[in-house]
Amino acid sequence: MTIADPGRSLPEETGEITGISEHMGGTKATDQLLKMTGAAPGHRVIDMGCGTGLTATTMAKRGIDVIAVDIDSRALAMAKARSARSDTAEMISFIQADLHNLPFREETFDVAVAESALAFCDAGRVSGEANRVLKSGGTFGFNEMTYLQAPDPALKAVLRLALRASPHQEREWKVIFQKAGFTEVVGKISKISLPGQFLSHLKTHGMLAHTRALIGSLFKPGIGRAFLNPKTREMVMKFRSYVGYGLYTGRKP
Repeated sequence: MTIADPGRSLPEETGEITGISEHMGGTKATDQLLKMTGAAPGHRVIDMGCGTGLTATTMAKRGIDVIAVDIDSRALAMAKARSARSDTAEMISFIQADLHNLPFREETFDVAVAESALAFCDAGRVSGEANRVLKSGGTFGFNEMTYLQAPDPALKAVLRLALRASPHQEREWKVIFQKAGFTEVVGKISKISLPGQFLSHLKTHGMLAHTRALIGSLFKPGIGRAFLNPKTREMVMKFRSYVGYGLYTGRKP
């Protein structure tokens, strides 16, 4: 399967072409994750892998000061534009950096969050960086693709090829958390609701923007081939019961 830029994942390409990026579980999952982390006004929060800025602006609208980090300059430009449209620019500082080597001192943040990021990174190393920059007693929470059952090798291959993603089962994500030094690790696992995800997209972006984005992305050669490929649709139907998402939190001792 070919994507538009062989060095980039399909979600990255789609999000930056359309301006629409939403995580598994939509805005409801983001709300749940923020509640689990306890992120609140007065906290210093880092959004790790902020993408086009949906999670960062959600927090900023609630009066939370956010440091939003992403390695991709194109995604950051879109995130800055989103924050300007939502009148949250004063609450968010955008920094281009690699999540594997964050440019912050130890014990800088009260809360760290990441949505749809760890499956596309060295999850252990990034979790270790989150632990390093958190204050003692700080919380790291992430929303990530999770296998609901032991994955078929063909599914793992497709996700690596098409999405450049390496999801894990719940117990594996928890072990990564614990090895990074977090305690009180908990996970909340959910199936993906396609109707719910679609309605969340519409609520966030509106019907017109969503339709324009969908049409625009399908006309992008690499993305169009990926989404319209019969083998892709067959694989989605075959393995849809295997993949969900998890909301995970852990505390730095």
